[in-house]
Amino acid sequence: MVDSEKAAKRRRIKPEKFSELELSNREEELFQQAVANSRWEKSLPKYEIDQAPVYYPTVEEFADPLAYVERIRSEAEMYGICKIVPPKGWSMQSSSLDWDSPKRFPTKRQQIHRLQESVPYSEGKSYTIKEYKNMADTFKQRWLQNHPPQGKSSNEISAEIDVEDKKEADTEKCHILNKESSVTDNNITDNNADDLNYLEEWYWKIADQVAEEISVEYGNDIDIDEFWSGF
Repeated sequence: MVDSEKAAKRRRIKPEKFSELELSNREEELFQQAVANSRWEKSLPKYEIDQAPVYYPTVEEFADPLAYVERIRSEAEMYGICKIVPPKGWSMQSSSLDWDSPKRFPTKRQQIHRLQESVPYSEGKSYTIKEYKNMADTFKQRWLQNHPPQGKSSNEISAEIDVEDKKEADTEKCHILNKESSVTDNNITDNNADDLNYLEEWYWKIADQVAEEISVEYGNDIDIDEFWSGF
């Protein structure tokens, strides 16, 4: 008579012990480096980097933006980047950028959380300049509402967005009526400047630490001979 309890047990076979790999010092070094490179960084490295120069041109100096850029080139190019703060009263609407143009330009879909993997960009949608701005503004508003800065509620973010929307609507109305107004399209409020800094922090958290998975459409590499330079 077979003991059912013993029959139900599976026979245990002791696994064979594999001998350790015999690696040369160089192979061991490369192996450890590969393991280290495969780990995601959990914190951002801290570097001491000189601040890029910031320029504050006058209305007269910035009358021709491209000429101004050429004038500061020799000084700014050693930094690789610089920031130019347009003078108060200067408006993008008065530049060569045609906000009402029906021209459509292509975009690329960029996966921010996979930038370190060098994943090729896929094709995004095509937009007019006004459609692209509306898309980008909507994206920004939704992001801020879903990721409110510390100390702010979603309701406070929505209220600030409503104020900015009203300013933009008033600006567009003034341009349509061709009347002078103290409201300009490039006026940056303190809240808006804070939002931009906050969004930049999130960009690097996603790019370097994969804090979230997100993709965006960007309109880089646009032929300025066919479209515009932005100035």
